Amino acid sequence: MFKVQKAYKYQLKTNGDIEGQLTRICGSSRFLWNKSLALNLDRLEKGQSLLWYNELAFWLTLWKSLTSMVFLRSALHRFCSRSSWILKEVSRTVLIKDSL
Repeated sequence: MFKVQKAYKYQLKTNGDIEGQLTRICGSSRFLWNKSLALNLDRLEKGQSLLWYNELAFWLTLWKSLTSMVFLRSALHRFCSRSSWILKEVSRTVLIKDSL
């Protein structure tokens, strides 16, 4: 039996303002993912327990309050559900990696 694989390519029609907002949101989401993942992987190497969603959410609020990470405050303000999804996925991903 053959499996048919299809790919679709989509392009959003945006103006410069919307494109800039999307770029900031994606960049902040990637930063949040990498920062949370690095924090959990570092804890695993030290033999400490993983940070779960509630603890990572605490770190997110702390990171937003830092002046060096003010971009998180502006970019993720409207997309809180997206940032919480990222934190939940980091917790799940680290758990899966640890069990392998």
